[in-house]
Amino acid sequence: MSDGQQTPWNLIQERLAKSVSPESYRNWILRTQYAGLEDRVLTVRVPDEGTLSFIEEEYGAQIQELAHALALGIDRVVFTVDGVRPANVADRTASLSDLESPVTLNPRFTFESFVVGASNQFAHAAAQAVAIDPSRRYNPLYLYGGVG
Repeated sequence: MSDGQQTPWNLIQERLAKSVSPESYRNWILRTQYAGLEDRVLTVRVPDEGTLSFIEEEYGAQIQELAHALALGIDRVVFTVDGVRPANVADRTASLSDLESPVTLNPRFTFESFVVGASNQFAHAAAQAVAIDPSRRYNPLYLYGGVG
């Protein structure tokens, strides 16, 4: 499309900007690109698999609703990864087995033995979500805190 014309995805992005936090918009929605519209299917390019999973899970229904509400002639919005897809899980697992010194975890440190308080409740919940469903929630998970 020419520079002066907006794509259907730009129109959806504008509406999303009004309904999600500025941080979420900047971190997830703004990193996407219009890829095309064919047979009433809007294709949107995303930079990586993590972004694809997050957008589909967190904003997928909202994006589909906006596509219909804006009457853009779109039946469905699909997301594709821009560039090369990462290696599949089996390839990554095989390379982990080649490590020289395996990581040993202390069996006493479990979620059941962790003391949850007001100051660490969110960190505990986030870590547990990652442990239960890896790569779907809080990916990557970074925890930072002061000493003590």
